[in-house]
Amino acid sequence: MLRSNLLQKYSQLVNHYFFNETESKELIKYGISGKNVCKVEQVHGNRILEFNDSREIKPDGFDGMITDKSIYLQVRTADCLPIFLFVPNKKIVCALHAGWKGLMVGIVGNAVDLILSKGVKVEDIICVIGPHIGNCCYDVPYKRIKIFQTRDRIDHAISEKREDRWYLDIGSVAVNAFLTKGIKRKNIDNFDVCTKCNKDFASFRRDKDKSGRNISLIRLIS
Repeated sequence: MLRSNLLQKYSQLVNHYFFNETESKELIKYGISGKNVCKVEQVHGNRILEFNDSREIKPDGFDGMITDKSIYLQVRTADCLPIFLFVPNKKIVCALHAGWKGLMVGIVGNAVDLILSKGVKVEDIICVIGPHIGNCCYDVPYKRIKIFQTRDRIDHAISEKREDRWYLDIGSVAVNAFLTKGIKRKNIDNFDVCTKCNKDFASFRRDKDKSGRNISLIRLIS
């Protein structure tokens, strides 16, 4: 189980976990059950569910959740990015599932815009990118890299060419998306843990259809 140093500064306000594959199968040990968890379908899109316990949840077609309620928001990954956003002074949390497709269609920007629409100042937003496949292992077609280079006008920070293969750094793509929205770099935590290299974590690239999932959770403390 991993935790962000940034979020741990607010441990009296928010609780969070980045579980590995084995731990993800044993959530009951941590007092986590289906009754206190909000989760969505995860379709590699950019829609974010606003959770309000006064209405029925309709989780289909979403890749993110936002709430000011004390309930766990759950993200399932196996190389994609689990992302948390937290606003201490407004007591708002947001959880995102973001692969390259979600990043391409702007789920990070959508999340920031949604939070800002609630009267939050951009300098008060804390962002954490959990364990994900690193550019050490994520080889992709160059056209995929070109999408982000063209859109974000970035040529060096997100990609690397090694032995005629191109490697994409999706963590850096997300960091750049946050910076573009005005998030301070000191308020961004990007875990340097590759899910393909680290066999404690589930990885679809490594294990294909046999891969499990890594569960990440965040919850406001009442």
